[in-house]
Amino acid sequence: FFEENKVDYQLVPPNVHRRNAAERAIRTFKNHFVAGLCSVDNDFPMHLWDKLLPQAELTLNLLRGSRLNPKLSAWAQIHGTFDYNRTPIAPPGTRVLIHEKPATRDSWAPHAVEGWYIGPAQNSYRCYKVWVLETQAERICDTISWFLTQVTMPVPSTNDLILSSLLDIRDALKHPAPASPVEVLNDTPNKELNQITEILTNIVRQRTELESTKKNVRQESVTQQTPNTVPLDSPARIPHHPEETAPPVRGGR
Repeated sequence: FFEENKVDYQLVPPNVHRRNAAERAIRTFKNHFVAGLCSVDNDFPMHLWDKLLPQAELTLNLLRGSRLNPKLSAWAQIHGTFDYNRTPIAPPGTRVLIHEKPATRDSWAPHAVEGWYIGPAQNSYRCYKVWVLETQAERICDTISWFLTQVTMPVPSTNDLILSSLLDIRDALKHPAPASPVEVLNDTPNKELNQITEILTNIVRQRTELESTKKNVRQESVTQQTPNTVPLDSPARIPHHPEETAPPVRGGR
C-alpha cells in the first residue's frame, strides 16, 4: 500500500521501542495513567478505572507540547485554549457528596448522596461526572463537596478574600443595578474605598517583599563563605613534623 501510494517510510528495528514514536507515546500515557491511579482515594473501586480514561487523555494532552508549535499544548493545537473556568478539573477518584435538588428529593430525605468523581463534563457548563454509589450509575452534577485524601484543596488567603470583597463592593457601588435601592456612589465614599483598597494592597505588597527579602538574606548567608579562616573557639593547630609520626625502626638487619 505504501509503495503504491509512494509513501516514504522506514522500518523500526525489532525490540527497540525507543525508535518507534507510537511505542513511546504508549509508554508516556501508561506512566501518566498509572500516576493518576496512584492518586485516587484508598477506597475508590478499581473496577471503575476505565471511567478515568477521558480525563487522563485530557490532562496528558494539556501537558504535552504540540509538535507543530511547541509553545502550545497538544490540546490547544487542535481544540484551542482550554478554559478551566468553564470546565473545572479535580483529582480523579475523589470521594464527593452530590447535592440533591429540592425538586428531586423527598421532604425528609438527605440533601446529598455519596459518589466518586470520575472526570469533567465537557459538554455541560461547570459540571462534573460522578459515579453515584446508590444507583451504581454515572450522573452529571454541578454542586458537590470534595473529600480529598491525597492532596490538599487550595484555598485563598485572608488578604486575597479581603481585597476581592472590597473590589466587589466598590464595583457594585459604582455600577448599581437598575432596580437597586443603592444610590450612585459619589466622590467621598469612592475616595475612601479607594484609600482602603490601596492601604490593604500596600500591606500585601510589603509582606510579599519582606518575605522575599528574608529569603534572599538567608540564601546569601548560606552562599557567603570565608575561606582560610579559623573560628575563635577552635583549638590552635599544631605543626606537623614527619619525624614525630614516622614508624619506629626495628633493630637488626
